[in-house]
Amino acid sequence: MSKICIALFFLIFLMSGCHTFSFPTSDSFSDISSSDDLPQSEAEPSEIHFFGTLASGNGDGAETENGFFYIEPQTSSYANIQYIDFSNKTQFTLCSSLSCTHNNENCTSYLEWSGGYPYLAANSSKIILTSANAGAANEKMYHQKALPNIQIADLTGANRKTLVTLSANEDIQIGTACNEEYLYLIKKRVNGTSSIMDLCKVSLSNGALQTICRLPNGNSFILGAQNKYIIVVCYSPAPNGNLYSPSQVASYMCFDIGTEKCISQKEILINSLSSSNQNFVSGTTLYSFSPVDNTLSIYDLKNGQTVRSIPSFFEKEIEMGQIDIVLDKNILFSEMFVGDEDEITSIRFDLSTGRQTPFTLYGEYGINTGRLFPIVPSCSLKDEYLAVYKCDFLDAFLGDDSGMPIGILRPNFTFISKESYWSGIPEYNHLKQ
Repeated sequence: MSKICIALFFLIFLMSGCHTFSFPTSDSFSDISSSDDLPQSEAEPSEIHFFGTLASGNGDGAETENGFFYIEPQTSSYANIQYIDFSNKTQFTLCSSLSCTHNNENCTSYLEWSGGYPYLAANSSKIILTSANAGAANEKMYHQKALPNIQIADLTGANRKTLVTLSANEDIQIGTACNEEYLYLIKKRVNGTSSIMDLCKVSLSNGALQTICRLPNGNSFILGAQNKYIIVVCYSPAPNGNLYSPSQVASYMCFDIGTEKCISQKEILINSLSSSNQNFVSGTTLYSFSPVDNTLSIYDLKNGQTVRSIPSFFEKEIEMGQIDIVLDKNILFSEMFVGDEDEITSIRFDLSTGRQTPFTLYGEYGINTGRLFPIVPSCSLKDEYLAVYKCDFLDAFLGDDSGMPIGILRPNFTFISKESYWSGIPEYNHLKQ
């Protein structure tokens, strides 16, 4: 398998086709309350959830108790919010109008391309759309829409409104977390040749933006959240611009959102002289693999303590190791052995038994391309996962549809039992069309 296969997997936009099913009413969503019913900020904060990138296990979408929201770019310069209902295993465009063409602002699912598409988060009553700064080139075309902003809408897509719009010298980092009261994010502000980063929260009831704390110098991201904790990583500046400097450090900070204080910090060297450590956050736990030491270390970031260290993790010398996902006491791990430059394989590591077995469940980019990716779940349900099992290639045109097209991926979702998934058996339960 080519090296590019694993890298491409993390660029997937989680999206798929439309359907003809009737749109659910608000009664179909359980435990929905209006914004007026949200808990007050003085009360104990509600449970927080992380919404980030595919590498962090959540995909470019938002999982709720009843379904999964995601963004599907179209072949012109717009996208639609899609929804997968867990109970009846259907998917549809988030629009209640049967006559809607879904290609303009009158549609509740419509998203205009303004240098990129927003990241999704959700709680029990709202969808949250966070758009990063699209840059000066796009500001000329899209004006205010190119500025970083946060919008909210009902779970049906209706009543969308803008909560916050930032300035042209500000940006919002990838990775957010939210509960019923707030959206948590990292705001980046350009100051000359350097950047200042703050951990912030935005009220989902009135849009008030508050700074929780100034983060250390470097590039920071939210990587995880669980219960009342948020995990932030800060990569120290690379000396002399050398991104592979052995002295570069990743600082993993755990914040208690109740007290809004950093309660623990764990520092890990990013690089060695020959390779980079591979780190993955799941909830408030950090999994760190060192190819040089051939050791997997597991840390509890709430207290910065080592939970477990597993030496001699692989029998052969490792050139690169990548943690794809940690789910249900299993780690999906992509490995590349020294001397096998084009051979990338995947293994399942059972944290309960310490047993390693080959993982053979792969999806394909396009048809008969030979370009494969290990299937990584987007959602974890009681007995099954929602995952992308194949991707279709499409040509998309932006702006006025002139010029060269750009390639986009349209993944196809399926359900699969957890037992079949970890056994590498492609027994799929496809979505209803």
